[in-house]
Amino acid sequence: MRRAMIIASLALGLALSACTAPGSTTNTTVPITPVVVATSQQGVPTTQATTQGTGMGQGNQGTGMGQGNQGTGMGQGNQGTGMGQGNQGQPTTSPTVLPSNLPETPCLMCNPDLSQYRGSLSVTEINGLLLALNDEYHAWAVYQQVSADFGGVRPFANIIASEATHITRLETLYTTYGVPLPATNPWVGQAPRFASVSAACTVGVDAEIVNVNLYTRLMDSTARADILLVYQQLQAASRDSHLPAFQRCA
Repeated sequence: MRRAMIIASLALGLALSACTAPGSTTNTTVPITPVVVATSQQGVPTTQATTQGTGMGQGNQGTGMGQGNQGTGMGQGNQGTGMGQGNQGQPTTSPTVLPSNLPETPCLMCNPDLSQYRGSLSVTEINGLLLALNDEYHAWAVYQQVSADFGGVRPFANIIASEATHITRLETLYTTYGVPLPATNPWVGQAPRFASVSAACTVGVDAEIVNVNLYTRLMDSTARADILLVYQQLQAASRDSHLPAFQRCA
């Protein structure tokens, strides 16, 4: 009986050996390591990233090896060159220097009767408005006569319309401050005649120079913002538009 028990024990041991699990698997993982190259100082950022991964697993009956992605990326940023010059308080173009020795337009409407005037303007301010309107009346009458003699030629056809606008702007100031307006334009019928359009343009050049110089002087006659604004705008139109137009055709 003891022998039988020994044989049974041996049989049980053999059975347990046959059921034993295979040897354990060992996993080894290499961590992913990004590599970044710093941006250069010349505005060309270069970024290189390499991702490497290796995994290895070994079982009792096999070996497997896998390699991760490898990659290199390069990006180039924007490059630009700009040049600018700061404002140093100097004009980009030289101001136009106009002759100052030309005689002003005779005033046919100055010295009005102001005994009944009760407005707020001084005598100097009123005289300024009179001189301005007289000069615009004169220009309109001369250019209108040229158009009547030679047809609607340029630049007279365009400038006549502009002069009419100038007159309206000044007449509005007369109304605002209660200054009496003349009944009619005293220069109508008093304008000179010319042998050619070119000759008329030459006279137009001088007339616009006189107008620009007149407004420069009249700006010292008042400190009222509305009057100064009209003077400045009418002067700019004569200097920057009318004068160059007549210079081109003279």
